[in-house]
Amino acid sequence: MTQNLLHLLNRLVPYPQEWLENTKHKQNGHPTPPPIAALECNSWEDLVSTWKDAMYWTDALDITLSSMMAVVASTKLQGDQVWLRIIGRAGTAKTTLCEAFSANTEYTFSMSVQRGFHSGDSRGGDNSLFSRMADKTVIINEGDTLLTSPTCGQTLSEMRDLWSGQTRAVYRNGVSYEYHGLKTTFIIAGTSTLRRLNRSAAGDRFLDCIISDGDCVTKERQLVTDVLANSLSSMMTESNGELASREDPRLMLAKQKTAGYINYIRHNVSVLMQRLAANPAGIPPTFVKNCEAMGLLVANMRTRPTGGDEDKTEKELHIRLSKQLAKAALCTTLVMGKATVDSEVMRRMAHVAEDTSYGNSFEVVKALFGKAMDVRSLAVAIRKSEEITRKTLATLLELDIVRTDQSQAASGAQGRGKTVYRLSVQAQTLLTHLRRLLKEPTAATSK
Repeated sequence: MTQNLLHLLNRLVPYPQEWLENTKHKQNGHPTPPPIAALECNSWEDLVSTWKDAMYWTDALDITLSSMMAVVASTKLQGDQVWLRIIGRAGTAKTTLCEAFSANTEYTFSMSVQRGFHSGDSRGGDNSLFSRMADKTVIINEGDTLLTSPTCGQTLSEMRDLWSGQTRAVYRNGVSYEYHGLKTTFIIAGTSTLRRLNRSAAGDRFLDCIISDGDCVTKERQLVTDVLANSLSSMMTESNGELASREDPRLMLAKQKTAGYINYIRHNVSVLMQRLAANPAGIPPTFVKNCEAMGLLVANMRTRPTGGDEDKTEKELHIRLSKQLAKAALCTTLVMGKATVDSEVMRRMAHVAEDTSYGNSFEVVKALFGKAMDVRSLAVAIRKSEEITRKTLATLLELDIVRTDQSQAASGAQGRGKTVYRLSVQAQTLLTHLRRLLKEPTAATSK
């Protein structure tokens, strides 16, 4: 047996050097050729027209597309970063749009399952993801998996660190990294469970865009009918394994032009922004006021009660939110090829502000718009239990968003009516402002 062992040991030879080189090549993540070739596209109208030919197109999809493109455009610009969550039910084209943006590997970085961004591996130099993410928009298509990851807390903590543009890591094996001046934006797509991030370390860094949030049954059935009719031709075509044959040609064209439009925007964002700044009518006098009002509304609506009974509930100062909305509005203007920040751009920003305000607090505020209600009626209106409604009202009372009043008894006797709740003057004004930007009827015009 000893002789056999010696015979085997004598057959051992040094490993080929290319094995290490191939491993290093994979670890450093050299970009692979994009699976979808970008096609030149220099017009927002051309891009949208292509998408309309490829699939059933809605206003919500149009706003989502412009919002995602605005995030890409904002990546290298100074100021607070614009991070976006795309929220919608399964089957609402989230994946389709994310794949279209991921087709451009020069300016986007697509991620699926990951366990953080830092790496303490000392082999082959810096193995963290930051060098691959720098100056790009990170696309996380299945954001729901982030919440169930065992390293979710670590990942969110690193994202919060990344927000500031610098991050550091020190490991016990002696490896340490320090990055400065990082410009990375994020687009995370998923279902409503993504809102759990609001209670974590990075949720307050994101604006929200709801791609579809429960249309009426009639509209929903019409949507499915139209999509089914448009996909019949692809069902009758056999795939030969090539990428072009696995997808409807119209959808493939839309993805290629999306990749091409990303190239156009990123190549020209500085010139386009300078042109907007040089236009005397480019930024209307009401722009700052509108962004500040939307930022204040969102800050109020996403405030949640703190842990202890004696802890004061405090909302965030809405500087960051207002700056994010302003930057997103400027970039949306560029993306849509407009010379001014017009009412259509602000309508889209108002939709983003409304989507970011989502929650029980916002449902209560909308139900009380222009009227007073007691707890029982309010619970029925927002379809929540009276217990949840009371907890929400307690937070809104502390923030002076709602105020109490005493309704008059049927007999006319004072002090025997129910306690009712109504919006404060400031809250009523903020919601009226939002509805005007959304081009919805206000309390005065809806009666």
